[in-house]
Order: sequence, then C-alpha cells, then structure tokens
Amino acid sequence: MKVRHPHIARCLAITKPAPSKIVIVSDYYERGTLLDLILTHKRLKEFPLSVTLFRQLIEAINYLHTRGIAHRDVKLENILIDGNGDIKLIDFGFARHIERRERSRSFCGTQPYTSPQISKFRPYEPFAADYYACGVILYTMVVGKWPNMATSTVNIFPPDIPSRACRKLITSLLDDDETSRAGYDECVNSEWMGGNPLWMFANHAYFYEKVSSIDSDSTNFEMLEV
Repeated sequence: MKVRHPHIARCLAITKPAPSKIVIVSDYYERGTLLDLILTHKRLKEFPLSVTLFRQLIEAINYLHTRGIAHRDVKLENILIDGNGDIKLIDFGFARHIERRERSRSFCGTQPYTSPQISKFRPYEPFAADYYACGVILYTMVVGKWPNMATSTVNIFPPDIPSRACRKLITSLLDDDETSRAGYDECVNSEWMGGNPLWMFANHAYFYEKVSSIDSDSTNFEMLEV
C-alpha cells in the first residue's frame, strides 16, 4: 500500500477477516500473466511489444529500488497484463526494505529466475538479483523458452534470434558477477532500448512522466489526473 506506480498492481485494501487469513484487495487485470501471453504467441516480437513491456517492468523495478525495496520474486507469473496491454507487477510476499550495501541471506525466489548467488546459498545483493530475473524474463519473451544456464551465456541463444543488441543486453543482465551485472541505467541506455532515459506512461487514471532531477540522482514522477 506504500507504493504507487502505473506498472505495479494497485492495492486497494488489506483486511484480516480471521486470525489465519489475510485478504488483499487489488484491481482486476483481465489479460492474465505475461507467461500466458508468451505461451499464446510462442515468443514475442522484439519491437515494439517486447521492448515496451520490458521498459514497463524495469520502470517498476527501479521505482521500488529507489525506495529501498527489493522484490525478490520477479517472474513471468508475477507480471499481469491489464486491459490496455500494460504490465502490472504483483506479489510482494518476498519483498523487503533493504539498505543499498546490505546483503540478503534469505534464499527465496523461484527457479529458473534465481541468480547464481542464491542458487549457491551465498549472501547476495538483492537489487542485482532482481535484474538477473529481468534478464531471464527478457530472454523468455524474445526466444520463447527458458535459458539453459548450464552453459555459458554466450551459448544460450538460438542461431537466428534475438537481435545482436538484445543478446548483448540479456548477457549483461545474466552476468554471474553481480557487481558488474546490468541494472536500470544500463538497460535504458542500451542500444536495444534506444538509449532513451525519459519515459511517458499511463494507467487508467493518470499519465506519468518520469523526469530526472538536475541536482541529484533521484527520480521524480509528475502525475497528471485525467
């Protein structure tokens, strides 16, 4: 209930009707999950669909990270599609507030989205782990199947897809070394995403324009009611 972003599911209320039950009331997103969309279409075209949906995802992730929140269970099943075809990130059961330099020792998440550090039960940087999961998601969107991480990232791609620029971004997101793994800035400034740091997006009630502060590294959202 503390977050408000056009690509994060809106929590309307939380109630506890019984000691053993918690009910979360949310908006209804009628087009199912991103996994459903991929299964229907086999794989998604890079442009304009994949690049648009992936940009929406990392905007939501970056919004959380700038507020010290790591999601820790980013996966296709936790991304819903609304009636306009836009994504909504859901399920904050593993999410937690964490300091930038703090490492997490809760080995949570879902295979095959978990980073190598989590799979090996080593303390990990949860923000970097979220972007590793984003790399798995992007690969699955444009290829149509899970990446085989038993081999090096150089050999995980089919011979004809995706594009060179998309491969480069995916490889940087799936970097085993979390200190050099791509994050938000590397994504939005990548060749595949067009190097455009500004983004206009909307939901059913608001238009949002992301604007970077001149005097700091913080990001602000200007919100216009429609």
